[in-house]
Amino acid sequence: MPIIKMQNQLSRKKLKPFFKKNPQCVFFLSSYSNLRMRIISWNVNGIRATKQKSKSGEKANGESVLEALIREQNPDILCLQEVKSANAADVEFLRPWFPHIQFRAAEKKGYSGVTLLSKDVPISVDSPPFPTSDHAFQKEGRIVQAEFSEARVVCVYTPNCKQGLTRLAERQVWEAMLRSYLSDLRALGKPVILCGDLNCAYSAKLDLHNQRPAPLTPGASPEERAEFKALLDDGWTDSFRHLYPEAKKYTYWSPFASARKRNVGWRIDYCVVSDKECIKGADCLNEYWGSDHCPVVLDI
Repeated sequence: MPIIKMQNQLSRKKLKPFFKKNPQCVFFLSSYSNLRMRIISWNVNGIRATKQKSKSGEKANGESVLEALIREQNPDILCLQEVKSANAADVEFLRPWFPHIQFRAAEKKGYSGVTLLSKDVPISVDSPPFPTSDHAFQKEGRIVQAEFSEARVVCVYTPNCKQGLTRLAERQVWEAMLRSYLSDLRALGKPVILCGDLNCAYSAKLDLHNQRPAPLTPGASPEERAEFKALLDDGWTDSFRHLYPEAKKYTYWSPFASARKRNVGWRIDYCVVSDKECIKGADCLNEYWGSDHCPVVLDI
C-alpha cells in the first residue's frame, strides 16, 4: 500500500500502535519514522466558490471539498493559490484545522491571491519585496513564505503569460527574481519547498495531453519551459517527477469540452524542493474536484 494512502487511513499518532498490532505491516515503519511534514498545495480558483463544492465537484450539501481534503489527507500545511478574495474572513472557516493563516490578497478585486495555512506557528513569515516596483505582479498577492522547524515553505501563484504571450517579458522578470529569492533562502541552511501553480507544463511528453501545442500557448511555450529548466538546473527537484519519472498525471483541466472527464489536462502545479533527499512521498490528488485544478501533496 503506498505511503500516502496509508496515512489517509491512520493519523501519525496511531501509526506505532497500529504496527504493534499488525506486525505484517512492520516494513512500513521505517518509511514513517522520518516523516516530518505533509504539505498540500491547491489552486482553488476562488475560495468562496470552492467552499460551496463537494469532493465530486457538485454543490456541497454537507462537507465541502476542502474539509474532505483536510480530513482525509491531514496536511500540516495547506497552500492555496488564486484565492480571489481581498477579505481574510473568507478563509476563517479553515482556522479550526489551521490556527495560523498567512493571507496575501491582490489589490485588484477578485483576482489572484495566495494563502498559507499551518497547524504550527511559523518561526517567521515573509512576502518578499522584489527589488523593483514597476511590475504588476508586485500588487497581485502572488507569494508568501513561512519558516518552520523542518523547512521553509514558499507558496506562489506564478503569473500567466496570457494569450499570445503578451505578459512574457514580465513573467521572465518574475522567474529571475523568484530564483534569486529561493537561492537566498536555500543559503540559510534549511530545506526549501516551493509549492504552487507555476503555470508551466514542463514536459511536452508527460505534462501535457496535447504534446504539440501552438508556439504561443501560455504555459507551454519554449520560453516558459526554459525558465523552469533554469530552476531545475540550479539544483531544484520536481518532487512528483523525481518519484515518478514516466507517470502522466495532470493538475489542471480546461473548464470547457468536458476536459476533466476526458482527462485532457496539464500538469502545472508543483512541489519543488531544494534537497531531493527530503522527499518521502508526492502525488497529484486527482480525486478532489471543486476547482479547475486538483491538489498536489508532498511528504518530507
